[in-house]
Amino acid sequence: MTCKWRTAMVALTMVALCGGSVVAAPPTLADDVMPLLKIRCVRCHGPAKQEGGLNLSLPQSIARGGDSGAGGSRQAPRVCET
Repeated sequence: MTCKWRTAMVALTMVALCGGSVVAAPPTLADDVMPLLKIRCVRCHGPAKQEGGLNLSLPQSIARGGDSGAGGSRQAPRVCET
């Protein structure tokens, strides 16, 4: 094996081993959650219509909650039961 091939093999091995250690950024309310809520929830829980008194169109209204109480905390999120 020539020096060039050996160097190439070592470099490829290092890339393969290090490539799996990339950690994804945690989800954010603005970038990950709000777009999903707008697509799936705001039709029935938005500014125009608020079933159960719940408005999911703004972070402030999410924290305020609806008829059954305030929104969940970030420390103890609740699973949606729909």
